Amino acid sequence: MSLQAAAREAICGNIDNINALRADNPKVKVPAIYPEVTLKSPRSEKAFLPPHTKGCAAVTFTLSKKPHSKGELLTPQNVKIYNASETRFGLAAIKAVSKWKYSAKEIEPSTLYYTIIRFL
Repeated sequence: MSLQAAAREAICGNIDNINALRADNPKVKVPAIYPEVTLKSPRSEKAFLPPHTKGCAAVTFTLSKKPHSKGELLTPQNVKIYNASETRFGLAAIKAVSKWKYSAKEIEPSTLYYTIIRFL
């Protein structure tokens, strides 16, 4: 991993002790949607969007066979936030990763996996 890649992932917090295999290349990958925050101005009571901030989330998951796929596809189960720069980024990552699909030919379903999603 390059120093730039390590620096980009550093905002996720310490993931050095994660006891899981990295799985970033599913067969079907649903992108994570940036979690917007709407704030109200105390003067006008109108909602406004604050500026985008960079965020990151590391999530862990297991894989299980997708029903009706004849054992060819695996879906993430028990998706949990391992570390995130903000909770909203972790929740957005969970929502996206829960929809991913992996090929049973390319990955084993019997271990713990993780992925890192950056929000720009």
